[in-house]
Amino acid sequence: PPTEETLLLTPFQVSTDKDRGYFGGSTLAGGRADTPLRITPASISVMTKEFLEDFDLTDMNQSLAWTVGADAPTGGESGAFGGNRFQTSFRGVDGNGNFPVRNGSINYFVSDTYNSERFDFSRGPNAALFGDGGPGGLQGSTSKQARLKHVSTTVSTRLDSFGGYRATMDTNYGLERVAVRLNLLHQNIKAYQDGTSNKQNGLTAAFTYKLTDSCLLYT
Repeated sequence: PPTEETLLLTPFQVSTDKDRGYFGGSTLAGGRADTPLRITPASISVMTKEFLEDFDLTDMNQSLAWTVGADAPTGGESGAFGGNRFQTSFRGVDGNGNFPVRNGSINYFVSDTYNSERFDFSRGPNAALFGDGGPGGLQGSTSKQARLKHVSTTVSTRLDSFGGYRATMDTNYGLERVAVRLNLLHQNIKAYQDGTSNKQNGLTAAFTYKLTDSCLLYT
């Protein structure tokens, strides 16, 4: 009898199960497919969930201070009229038009760690291989996915001496074939200037369904 053809989508979904501590096992940043870092012909830095938590990093721009060859945007993001906060300069190349990617697709915002599994930074002209990036390099993020057969809840709080605060919750409920993950954020971070602050509320839901033994559906 004819056998059913297997539908395999995993090459386009990075699995963080390969990450160990501060070491990221694979990335999409080398060619838009899940590739082990040890065989990726590119200069790529990965910030895992453990690294982001240990250094208390809250978004992509803060993380840029801990990578190499990159300058965080300085286009007036603290000014009264806002500014460019997400186009980064790599290796001295102008960041104009150099938008970050999320799960391999372009996004126009600064990724937050409350709903991000990890951050990737690729340096060099190879950035053109994995997205609409400039010749200097490109930054990317991976969103948190619902995990099957896993139940957990994590709550974190942060206070600072300027009166600011930040609270997050990450809860995952996974059964054999279906899983749901919910991430919540509430923050009011005070800026260096009196009367200014960075208020933000966020809610992100992720859903995973196991269609067959070899095919998973992520949303």
